[in-house]
Amino acid sequence: MRGEAFVHITDRGGVARDIPSRTDRDPRLRGTKRQVARNQEVTVARGRSDGRTFILVPETKDNQTTELTLLHARFHDRLEPAVVASVLQGYRGRYAILRDAVTETEPAFREDLLGEIPVVDLLEQPIHLLADRWRTTP
Repeated sequence: MRGEAFVHITDRGGVARDIPSRTDRDPRLRGTKRQVARNQEVTVARGRSDGRTFILVPETKDNQTTELTLLHARFHDRLEPAVVASVLQGYRGRYAILRDAVTETEPAFREDLLGEIPVVDLLEQPIHLLADRWRTTP
């Protein structure tokens, strides 16, 4: 991913059919899409300009990202802590990363607090911001 890369929409359907895309006016591959193309990891994200939640899936061939599939998605607001823990374990190892970040400053990781945080926040917010929700002292 040296130099500038560009993106264009090859197909659009469902709720996305009538949603304007930044790439219509600026086709440079940048921001979250560029990170997903470079890291080749499925990523949950929230649009910075419109707040919509989506999942980006990198399509690869010969270890090169050739396409990105963007899926607009709505998430449950909250789930039972055990369910959220399972989701986070399966998504980029976020459960262990979050637990480690919390226990850096706190004596224990209270899994019950997972049920109080919006699911999409747990999937897309930076870990250090999430870990702050466990802080018992400033």
